[in-house]
Amino acid sequence: MGDGKWECSVCTYKNKSEAFKCEICDTRKGTSTRKPRVTATMVAQQIISSFPPIPPMPPSNKYQKSNSGGKRLRKSMQSASKLKNIDRETGRDIQVTVNGITITITDYKLSPHAMESETPERESSPIEPSTGGASSQSTETE
Repeated sequence: MGDGKWECSVCTYKNKSEAFKCEICDTRKGTSTRKPRVTATMVAQQIISSFPPIPPMPPSNKYQKSNSGGKRLRKSMQSASKLKNIDRETGRDIQVTVNGITITITDYKLSPHAMESETPERESSPIEPSTGGASSQSTETE
């Protein structure tokens, strides 16, 4: 740098020798001992840190417990576990694939206890099924 210019230690701009501050970033001349010289690695780290981190991909089976040993279940699974009228031992897995994404649906049958409790309710229902349709209740207006 024999041409009378000095290089800024922050932005690497070549300033006139008369300038006591950088014309670009206003860093004072002679601060190279206080601040490290900017390198390509430092610039890359600053660019990376300016973007938000990419969140990790969710696990493929969203309803399993996390590996941390905790009891973290998804909210939809918690509400599904409150169903008391299904027999969990009769689960049948159905896999559906759309656009390369496969999901598993588990189909359960009603529990025998739930079927017994529903039967009396249906028999004591005020609405009885009619075999003749609407014609059994029609009145003759002829």
